[in-house]
Amino acid sequence: MGFENDAQLMEFVKSIEENEMIKAPAYMKQEILKKSNNLTVSIEAHKNKTSKNLQLFFYGLKVSAALAMALTLLMVINLPSELTAPNVSKKQERVIPDWEIAKKAHEKSNDVTGFLDDISTDALMRIKKNGKE
Repeated sequence: MGFENDAQLMEFVKSIEENEMIKAPAYMKQEILKKSNNLTVSIEAHKNKTSKNLQLFFYGLKVSAALAMALTLLMVINLPSELTAPNVSKKQERVIPDWEIAKKAHEKSNDVTGFLDDISTDALMRIKKNGKE
């Protein structure tokens, strides 16, 4: 059904609106408003906001845990040798180069951040999975 010009199209639209258009039942508006005030509809509308808040919470938790581990590692690495090994005499003390300590600290911090990332990713996946059900 092609129209040669806009006038024919407007004429067709007008005829449909006046003669053939189906009107919605009068009670339908009230029924829709009643259902929209229902608790389940409200919960569905706020579910997405809650999911975003949980993602932000887990991100903050992950960053806080990483910061705590980094500070702990810095404090442990910088402890004087007298506090870490009081029973070892100076002659028996093993000297570890600074780069080796830094390498071990870097490996341990990578392990911790990987662990925290796995935990937070798993939690977020469970939240998304539960939200889709």
